[in-house]
Amino acid sequence: MYRYCASRTVSVAMRIDEWGYSLHGHDVEVEACARSHARIDIELLRRELDSVLEPVDHRPLWEAVPGAVLLEDLLSHVCRRLASRLAVGVTLESVTARIPGASITLECAEGEL
Repeated sequence: MYRYCASRTVSVAMRIDEWGYSLHGHDVEVEACARSHARIDIELLRRELDSVLEPVDHRPLWEAVPGAVLLEDLLSHVCRRLASRLAVGVTLESVTARIPGASITLECAEGEL
């Protein structure tokens, strides 16, 4: 079993009123990891991740992902979109958002997306 990971950094703005952030921005490294019994082209995984994240980059998160408020919402969006774009036999395991000094990982379990 092979495990492949690709990443891209995006800049997003968020409004998190409940935590006192009327406008809060971050450069976020998003990493997606997939597994496969066969070898795959890691550049294809990177290109698919880029394609999913391009509409989000340098935009307010709530405009790019309807209803999104937090980085957790971005990760759910990436899990759903990226999993549907991968080749048969390739399973998206997780996506991680990294900001300086912290990270959030979402396990992309099949059937829960």
